[in-house]
Amino acid sequence: MLTRYGIRLFTLFLSACLLVSCSNSTPTPPVSDKKEEEKGQVEKVEVKDFEPAKEVEGMLTEGPGKYAGERYDKKRIKEELMQFSKGLTGQEAYKKLLQLLAEDYAPIDKKYKNFDYTFYNPNADDTPNGTDDKGSDNKSDKSAQVSILIDASGSMAGKVNGQTKMKLAKEAAERFASSLPQNVKVSVVTYGHKGSNREQDKKVSCNSTEEIYPLSEYNEAKFNKALNNINPTGWTPIASAIEKTHQSLQQNTSADTENVVFIISDGIETCDGNPVDAAKSLHQSNIQAVVNIVGFDVNNEAQQELKKIADIGGGEYETVKSAKDLNSYFNKKNMELISAWSKWGGDSKIEISRMYNDKFNELGKISKEFNGTIDLEYARLQDAFTQLQKEEILNSGAINDLNRILLDRKNKLDRYYLDKHRGLNIIISTNYHSIKSKIEKIRQENIKKNK
Repeated sequence: MLTRYGIRLFTLFLSACLLVSCSNSTPTPPVSDKKEEEKGQVEKVEVKDFEPAKEVEGMLTEGPGKYAGERYDKKRIKEELMQFSKGLTGQEAYKKLLQLLAEDYAPIDKKYKNFDYTFYNPNADDTPNGTDDKGSDNKSDKSAQVSILIDASGSMAGKVNGQTKMKLAKEAAERFASSLPQNVKVSVVTYGHKGSNREQDKKVSCNSTEEIYPLSEYNEAKFNKALNNINPTGWTPIASAIEKTHQSLQQNTSADTENVVFIISDGIETCDGNPVDAAKSLHQSNIQAVVNIVGFDVNNEAQQELKKIADIGGGEYETVKSAKDLNSYFNKKNMELISAWSKWGGDSKIEISRMYNDKFNELGKISKEFNGTIDLEYARLQDAFTQLQKEEILNSGAINDLNRILLDRKNKLDRYYLDKHRGLNIIISTNYHSIKSKIEKIRQENIKKNK
């Protein structure tokens, strides 16, 4: 049976695929922190070796400019603008303006990415059922080890919602591992990552099972480096990967350790192994590891086969076809988890409502800060733009281009923060209403049981 702690880990893992974003842009090199020169002198703006981002992910990391935020000095900026060469194109002027005025969105964006939209019962240690709800699964001193098995077969190069399955798997693994408590050890095993998916390379590929991140506490740099080395190429030796994971966990497990395995695959065993037997052996061994499987856009036959592995491994199976599927599953599992903790009176509903208000208000503050920064940056860029026109530094063609570029930047940043706000708000509201309804139902059931 999947333990309550194991369910929480599985929920956390699947939520990792939600609201995940990557930046592929080149950030602006840091601006020098030289002390202000004597009054009347102006430090020249050195042209940095970078190209302004065209997409919003890159725009988030282009700042801070020399006069961003509280360093804004309109007089000094005007002096800087007067040094711009006449005849600049709109793009060249935009590049120089970013070096002066681009705001630093990365810290605010990090608040979105790290936003905690989950709910928990703060009264979990004060249940009316006494020891029935204070079993070993809830002990804070119970350690855990998590192994993530990533399919590197050639079919993982296929796409789901415009992104490769391999990219989604890596992002989910990274986000999940980074969210684990510090005392939880994690490992990554990849399989089928050598050779190719051609018949002549089957033997090589089927023998390629490797623990690329040895069982240890999460280290961001080492973990990401390990994931970057995985590329989809070969066959699918699931059984071999489970057996290798069994050996690793066996060597590092003590009496109070809970072991949880996550297998990420888009297909069934293709290397003549028996993953059902391997999962059974792992789960029924003295380490009692739980085997969960996430299937990426698999067909019905593969779903049935992968589900057998999860069932015999004491875990859960879930097919992932879209972000919507992930949201629905996460909400469902989150409700189950909170409801399991909420087997007592109406106090839990009051606390959940307070939690909802806190999260809603926190999200509002983040979005207000993001929107305010966008408006502030745009106003300052427009002010500099007006000054350039006034001093006739730009020709008419450059003026039109620069105006279009500045407006396009603002529009993209506006859409980004609105999408983030709306998406998180939907999740918070969905979780809250579902939890509240579930708590009331369970409260009534427990009142009936104790009469």
